[in-house]
Amino acid sequence: MSREESVEAVAESIYQALAGDQRTEAALEAGSEEDIDAELRTWLEDVLDPSFTTTHWELSSISTDGLVDLLAEAVKKSKAPLEEKMDSAISLLTSVLAKDERVTRYLQSLHQASATAVASEASEGSEAESLGFEVEAPEATGDEVHTSSLEKLSMPTEQALEVLGAWNAFLETYSEDAAADALFTTFYEAA
Repeated sequence: MSREESVEAVAESIYQALAGDQRTEAALEAGSEEDIDAELRTWLEDVLDPSFTTTHWELSSISTDGLVDLLAEAVKKSKAPLEEKMDSAISLLTSVLAKDERVTRYLQSLHQASATAVASEASEGSEAESLGFEVEAPEATGDEVHTSSLEKLSMPTEQALEVLGAWNAFLETYSEDAAADALFTTFYEAA
């Protein structure tokens, strides 16, 4: 399943959870399903890892209760017209509500499930190969640093997954612009 399909599946899961909750049902029905879905997908595109996937794990294993509670509270407090309340509440997930424990717990659960599935698949070899890593190249340690040439890096799958995890953590720590600035500054100062 592609990342886009995975994001769609998560958005649909959240939408269904909201539809099944009495506190959010009226705002959901009054709003535009297309707009609400677009808001959910936009938020998820921004917060989910580039390698996020729902392949090889059950999305239903992740509870949306905390996220639904938070959105229900935001809908209740919203001064927007009924048809805009849900859009407004979801848009707050990228700003005011982004650091709320219920949002971070939900996203951590999604990332953990995805990472576990990728690691499990990679241990079988196929995911690592699809990411462009050579599987268990015994002569390559990844400990050597070549400064005079750019060669294909070969390393054990476990080490490659650790590097990928560190890269994803770096990308989560900074905005896209801040990450680019940090990399540019590091390269510029090293030259």
